[in-house]
Amino acid sequence: MVTASPEVTNLLFKRIGYDPTQGGRNKFQPEILACDATFILVAGGEQAGKSVCASKHFLKKWPEDMARHEGFGDGLGPPLLYWLVAADYGETLKEFTYIIDDLLALGLPVKSSKVVNPGWIQLQFPNEMKPRLRIETKSGKDISKLSKDSPHGIIICEASQCDVLVFERCRGRVTPRDGWLFLSGTFEREFGETMGWFRQQFTAWQAGLNDRKSFSLPSPSNVAIYEDGWDTERLKQLKEESSDEFFMERIEGKPVPATGMVFTFIPDLHIRDISFNPDLDVSIANDPGYAGANATLAIQMVNDVVYVFDEVYERKITEDCIDIIRMKPWAQRITEGFIDHAGTQHQA
Repeated sequence: MVTASPEVTNLLFKRIGYDPTQGGRNKFQPEILACDATFILVAGGEQAGKSVCASKHFLKKWPEDMARHEGFGDGLGPPLLYWLVAADYGETLKEFTYIIDDLLALGLPVKSSKVVNPGWIQLQFPNEMKPRLRIETKSGKDISKLSKDSPHGIIICEASQCDVLVFERCRGRVTPRDGWLFLSGTFEREFGETMGWFRQQFTAWQAGLNDRKSFSLPSPSNVAIYEDGWDTERLKQLKEESSDEFFMERIEGKPVPATGMVFTFIPDLHIRDISFNPDLDVSIANDPGYAGANATLAIQMVNDVVYVFDEVYERKITEDCIDIIRMKPWAQRITEGFIDHAGTQHQA
């Protein structure tokens, strides 16, 4: 797979006068822009520079896409196509404006609409028949309009305000061209559980799962606004006067676990193919059931991580289930067992 050359990226950034380190004081933006994952999610604090990161990610990916997609963006064939998607057209304005400014700073012949509802940006040289790239704004209010064309890349602006259907549709639209997806937003508690997908994806992608990566972009990292970073007096005062939940999510860009939740189950993160390791001990956990099924989980610990690698789920009496377990290849490695409190009742 072709990836963006750091030399080319640095040259482009230098040409437009952009320094992601902000004079060596910002370590977060460089880390995000150095990431080569296909899907990237940035959970940022307020005024943290999310839109700047998104626009610069596009600038980084554009040369890579020209090399990857032969016949596109060469002035002869169709243009490279990109979307700026948001819950409402207005939320695309910052990224739309930054991208225009960057292309103009590179001395390129850029044309664009005067509005973003909808809007477009196009790059076409005078002596060429077709544009080299086209960027279109899209609103998530009507997801049926997200079904046409297959962009080479999509930026979802203020993604946390979008419904999960918008995310799923965008993910589907970049698939035919093996395109990229960049999501940025701030955790939004007021939008309720329907927006929980953004929080869920952030958690699932933190470890770099399946070419997906998530980042926090805290507000204090943007020294253009918070000149003393975390030590900025007005920021320290805000922290003193705010709830821990507000400051953690809206300023630090980190999710606060739901109240009372012991464990968050995320299918993308917690379901995978694993096998019994004959060199490790096995623990079993049993729920004996009564009118329903008898369930037994087979468990191994690998580097302090719990792996449930098998399950016996039968609508049979306990003795039958024991016989089934005894036939399992891992039965001889059982060293301990745990049972639901229902095990003290008469049927168990």
